[in-house]
This record gives sequence, C-alpha cells and structure tokens, in this order.
Amino acid sequence: MSIFLNHTRPVITTMLKPNNTKDLVRDIKAALAEGTDAFCLEIELMKSECRTATDFKDIFAAMDGKPAYITDYRRLNINDRVQSDDELTEEMLFAFSLADNVKLFDIRGDLFCESPDEITYNEKAIEKQIALAKEVHRMGGEVLMSSHPLRFMPYEDVFKIAKSQAERGVDIVKIVTLAESEREVNENIKTTLRLNEDLDKQFLFLSGGSHCRKHRLLGPVLSNSLFLSVQKGIDGGPQPQMSDAKKVMELMNI
Repeated sequence: MSIFLNHTRPVITTMLKPNNTKDLVRDIKAALAEGTDAFCLEIELMKSECRTATDFKDIFAAMDGKPAYITDYRRLNINDRVQSDDELTEEMLFAFSLADNVKLFDIRGDLFCESPDEITYNEKAIEKQIALAKEVHRMGGEVLMSSHPLRFMPYEDVFKIAKSQAERGVDIVKIVTLAESEREVNENIKTTLRLNEDLDKQFLFLSGGSHCRKHRLLGPVLSNSLFLSVQKGIDGGPQPQMSDAKKVMELMNI
C-alpha cells in the first residue's frame, strides 16, 4: 500500500512552477486555499540560490503537512546551470531529508545513463537506480519512476517500459507519451485500462500533445493515482486546473 496515494480516489497534486522561494510559498498558500491534497516541487525549475536548506525547509513548511513529491529533471534543468545525474541525485536526497512531509522521490527511468524514451537498459545504471530506491525507502519515503517518451506509443511499448520500471523496486510507475489525434488519445485510454489488468504496480500513465486533455482528466481516475494539476490562474500546459480535476471526480461521484 502506498503512503502517498490514498487508495479511495486520485490524489490532487499541485505542480509548483515558480523559480524562487517567495513565489513558491505564495502559490502553496493559494493551492491550500483551493483544497489541494499534495504538492510537487520541481526543483529543476528553481534558481540555484533558492536551493538551500533554509529555502527548502520554508517551502515544505508552508505546505502545512500536506505530502510533497519532488523531481529534479535533467531535461528541464535550464535556469542557470547544468548538473550531472549524480549532482541531481545528491540535491534531491538533500531536499528529501529536510522535512517529514516529503514522501515521494522521482527517479527518471534513464537516470545515470541518458537514453531514448527516458528509459535505460544499461545494467550499471539500473543497479544505481535500484540502490537509490533502496536508500529512499530506508529514509522512509516512496519512489516514483518516470519516463517521458513524449511520442505516441502502442500498448506493447508502454507496457515494456512500465514492466522494466516496476522491476527496479519502485512504488509507482509513471509514463508520459503523446496524443496528437482523437485516435491516439483513445488508444492511450485503452492502454490505461489494459495496464490496470496487466501491471502489478500502481501507475500513472498520461499524455501530452494537442489531444491530451481527455486522457489527462480521465487517466488518473481510471488508474486511481495522481492528478498532476495547477491552481487557478496558473498555466500548466497539459496539466489541468485543480478545479477541473475536482469537477471530474464530483461528476463521477468519487
């Protein structure tokens, strides 16, 4: 049983977009007022000078006990420096250790060996990923492994990535593909339903692309996992507004 997921309905998780502590705290307070369940701090979007123990503690404390999920993606680490995977990992472990409400640690599927579709099959990299997952578990947290192929994939290709992620000792599998047509988004919804049957692991399967909205709003419900959303007035790209996620669950009596 996951300590981050609540098992009765999807967890509405607010994705935090600002690059500085003051604005992050502001948005956290706004999301709390709107009724979020949890937060995702995207460390890669933060300015270097804000990645200190004091800043992280202030940010996590502002969440008022709500669980936090943290990421530090290489591909989005574009503010003011480029870090190695080892540096990103150390930074995440540092942030993870600073507050009890930090519960979920994102390990990219190609961490330690940059690979197509963000999933590595390099044995040494996989060994390091497994060791990192064990360390996060030792620290009392959970691991989400994420791959962002960002292209449409048939079910068999999605399942291959999901199965490989699951075998690395993670708690939640996450894959993001694309939907650029009605056919592709419908196929992605079918894939979500098949993963429910075939994958012995909690998962989040989502779409980006021009036709992603249907899947973004239905996928978390079909997999009973996470809504990755933004609060009112924030441009989340493919990520839906928190109010829309709540509306979907209300209409489905969840």
